[in-house]
Amino acid sequence: MKASFLVAAIGLGMLGLSVHATTADEPSDIRQPELRDGRPRSMLKIEMTKVDRTKRPATDSHNQLGGGAKTLSPKPIDAAAGEPYRVRKTKDFKITGMGDNAAWAAAEWAMMPARKADKRVSRFKMLYSDRGLYVLMDGDDADITSTKKADFEDLWTEDVFEFFLWPDERWPVYFEYEISPKGHELVLLVPNFGGRDKLHGWRPWHYEGKRKIEKKVALRGPTRAMTGWTAEVFVPYDLLKPLQNVPPTSGTRWRANVYRCDYDFNRAVHWSWKPTGSSFHEIDRFGTLVFE
Repeated sequence: MKASFLVAAIGLGMLGLSVHATTADEPSDIRQPELRDGRPRSMLKIEMTKVDRTKRPATDSHNQLGGGAKTLSPKPIDAAAGEPYRVRKTKDFKITGMGDNAAWAAAEWAMMPARKADKRVSRFKMLYSDRGLYVLMDGDDADITSTKKADFEDLWTEDVFEFFLWPDERWPVYFEYEISPKGHELVLLVPNFGGRDKLHGWRPWHYEGKRKIEKKVALRGPTRAMTGWTAEVFVPYDLLKPLQNVPPTSGTRWRANVYRCDYDFNRAVHWSWKPTGSSFHEIDRFGTLVFE
């Protein structure tokens, strides 16, 4: 029996699942009971079957990586193992859209490489406080493509900054935020259970008061000779409820990614902190935030 459990545990470990062995001395967990014949039974009981490991490359049948039924490398891509971004603690401050508060001096810039040849720089910083997360995004730009006139429109079809926050990797549910050069925003909670046809975002409820995002944007340079634009955003933890692993404390780790889209002169260019494929929603390729 011990050998069977060891084989099953190894198999589940390859799938990224954790295994908890219970003993007769441990009390059963009936907080989430499975009802059968009107009687509660523990959900922790798992029947395990040994499956021979395939020699073929894995297939992304659920489109979790945005590639449909394309063949992927059998070795998983682990962006979390790359260099993390360290988010430093700060006291709360007022944002201006220009990132000119002295608190930002403690945060380091992280670069966002372009997906195609483009010399314009895109970068971001982050800080966190007891109330929420501060995000500062900055990009070189000599022209603005932004015609949307309201929040919650399809902002990603024009110039925009975006960031995705995935606090708890146990569940494929994360927070998405987009902001345009005109200060319009798109705020979503995204349950990503695989497949673009299943990928839908939910707008926040009671988006006001302590749950409301603070945001400011600023254009650099004179109107006819601008050199770029900046977006400064404060995300209160109250808005991220009921996501788990929130609020962060020293040592907390979140997965995340930051993007920029630009459509000037009928040419689409995209930047990202961590590279993804055809979709920004490839959560397995997100980077890691470490809160100090």
